Amino acid sequence: MLLFIGVYRILRYCPKASMLRLKGENGVFAEYVLVDKDWTVRIPDGLSYEQASPLTCAGVTIYSAIQKLELSPGNVLLICGLGGLGSLGVQIAKAQGLRVIGADVNQSAHDFLLTLPERLRPDLLLNPKYDKAQDLSLEIGALRDAGYDSFDGVDAAIICTDSPSAISYAISLLRPHSKLLLTAGPMDPNFSLLDFLFKDMTVLGALNGTRNQLKETMELCAEEGIKSNIFIERWDEGRRVERIMSGHARGKGVVKM
Repeated sequence: MLLFIGVYRILRYCPKASMLRLKGENGVFAEYVLVDKDWTVRIPDGLSYEQASPLTCAGVTIYSAIQKLELSPGNVLLICGLGGLGSLGVQIAKAQGLRVIGADVNQSAHDFLLTLPERLRPDLLLNPKYDKAQDLSLEIGALRDAGYDSFDGVDAAIICTDSPSAISYAISLLRPHSKLLLTAGPMDPNFSLLDFLFKDMTVLGALNGTRNQLKETMELCAEEGIKSNIFIERWDEGRRVERIMSGHARGKGVVKM
């Protein structure tokens, strides 16, 4: 098992890797696919096929990102971008005892999170258009445990959007000695190096996750009732896939064969 996990970790980062996906190898829309059992995860009871589907990419990516930050219950985590990755990240982080701030300019993203059970909702929702970093010190401080006497700001931030302003917004809310993790972002980010130097920040990246982490992700989501905002499309000779790829619909598109 240790050998297998080690090999898997190497293969994940192979620059020549080819994946079975929408824009990868043929076969992704077959009704049945033959795969090695060592590369699969059983869907736990209580988790539908439709809800399990986004976990194989968005779910395990944000789960592994949160793990990589090595936060403790009560720490404050900022998630910028509340789409497929970010909305799952809010719920997973809350289920693990973190205090969570969600930031997104789209009201529909806020609306979905507010439909969730209170225990899975973010502790604070921000719209960067209106909620300026310099005005949020007291609100962030109110999320801290009694007796907290360290720096103002959040302990870590995860970027889940390609918005050019997301990184700078997150940096403005991070405290000194914090962590910034990128699961997405603009290809040519624009920020000041001085922010990283004078705040002594650690910058990390995350690429999906391991088979073990996918298993843990699915089990956690089944146990805690964590859900994606999904819409289901029929195959319809591929025409519905084009609608999903167009980006006009909100939420995660699931194709049902």
